[in-house]
Amino acid sequence: MLALVVLVGGIRSGADLLWPRDRFALVVGGIGCVGMIVVLVALLVVAARDRTSGWRVRLDADGVTVRGSDTVPWCDLEAVRLRAASRGSSQRLVVFVPRPGVVLPAVPVSLPMSRAGARARSWTRRFGSPIALNPIRVGVSADEIAAAVQRLSNVPIVRA
Repeated sequence: MLALVVLVGGIRSGADLLWPRDRFALVVGGIGCVGMIVVLVALLVVAARDRTSGWRVRLDADGVTVRGSDTVPWCDLEAVRLRAASRGSSQRLVVFVPRPGVVLPAVPVSLPMSRAGARARSWTRRFGSPIALNPIRVGVSADEIAAAVQRLSNVPIVRA
């Protein structure tokens, strides 16, 4: 949605630059075009960071490791839940649900000015855990992630 607003604003600003009605329209058009260029460069930086960041979450015999944090042992997880990303969505998320009292680290993202603590609280409210993997972003299906969890641990898989 933001991209659409930026695109429409950029087109309008470009039109004001090409056919200015007055000096004010020329200035506003120039500012709009500069703003659109800044947003596009920021989006390109985010995309480049995302492609080159490597792994974010690793599953192995020891547990779940979030890049930049200690490994969470399998015994600290209550379940792994496969659930819809949102109401009416066919896309599924893989959510690692902690046992009561266990604090899980937030999955790192490449967004500029992203705050891990705020994101962890938001994802915990929304999904039940700060470790919620979108299979499309990971490049592996939800069923493959669930199979890996079953192969590596005794944590139950809950299909919701």
